[in-house]
Amino acid sequence: MSFLDLLLNEEPKKKSKQTATAANTPVNVREANGGSLQVYHPRYFHEIQEIINGFKENRSALVYVEQLRDVEAQRVVDMLCGAIYALEGGVYKIDKDIFMFNLDGVTLKK
Repeated sequence: MSFLDLLLNEEPKKKSKQTATAANTPVNVREANGGSLQVYHPRYFHEIQEIINGFKENRSALVYVEQLRDVEAQRVVDMLCGAIYALEGGVYKIDKDIFMFNLDGVTLKK
């Protein structure tokens, strides 16, 4: 099973009483550049600062935006795209509300 298959088979968490921080769980995946992958389920726009700080600490992110309204989801994706671009990384749309933001040196293949 490939890395992408593992990502696509992960069930996104539905709305729960947990805080968004508790829903942001690390995944034990090490990348070639020594970084790691973090999974996020932001519920508010201001939570993206944690994701961007992770980029600066060499962590890629799998972001589920299904809990956000369409307008907020677009703002979150736009902001994260700008941040990852500035760090010379890339973005992949995995599904309608699932995006993979990765740092330089990590590529996904279909």
